[in-house]
Amino acid sequence: MKYEIWLREDRLAAIEGWYEDGLIDEEVARKMGIHINTLYTWFRRFPKLKEASLRGKEVTDALVEKKLLSKALGKDQVINIVYDEDGNVIQKTIKQNAPDFRSIRYWLQNRKGRTWKNLNHLTQEITSTNNSTVDFSGISTEDLMKLIDSADSDTESEEE
Repeated sequence: MKYEIWLREDRLAAIEGWYEDGLIDEEVARKMGIHINTLYTWFRRFPKLKEASLRGKEVTDALVEKKLLSKALGKDQVINIVYDEDGNVIQKTIKQNAPDFRSIRYWLQNRKGRTWKNLNHLTQEITSTNNSTVDFSGISTEDLMKLIDSADSDTESEEE
């Protein structure tokens, strides 16, 4: 049977690695040479196969979550290094990115959906000021929360 080869440790490790690389179920099934429905059937029949997929997805999900949080909090850095022809560093620039409002919004709406379900008005308000990126680097988290709270209360009073 074809499924037997995919239950070997080396093949389970390959499947886990494909999920760690960000492949989705359809792509993994294609790599295995099977139909997506077969993969789902095998997940139900063979817990080891399902566990390998979950382990791989968990790794990637954690990395993406960490990157999103880093972007939302403005912890992303851009490092630019300029070398001379001998390979010596002649200039090194480190730019700290400001917190990204879209990342903040996405994070809050997905992690605290009931509280943060509708921030569309705030996004429009911030982006419509002059159609440019707003730099939140000088604003504390507490002040940013106050800004969001005041925008929420303004919207609530407009709706009444």
